Amino acid sequence: MPTKQASKKVAPKKPTNNLYNLMTQLVQEQKSLWRIQNEYIKDAGKDSELKDFWLDVAEEKQMLIEDLQTIIALEMN
Repeated sequence: MPTKQASKKVAPKKPTNNLYNLMTQLVQEQKSLWRIQNEYIKDAGKDSELKDFWLDVAEEKQMLIEDLQTIIALEMN
């Protein structure tokens, strides 16, 4: 009696929201950086401690934006 070979069905890869989530977060971080650079630092006025705080936050945001852009590029390949 001939044996039946089990047909191997490969389940389709389940789509994820990862790329969408990364892009959404990138946009939010870019908006936040813009507000810091164009509003919050100016609003800090002569308060050098507060201005330094916002400059540090802006630097961290810029690094996060660069990381997100790199991860998005990898996800798109």
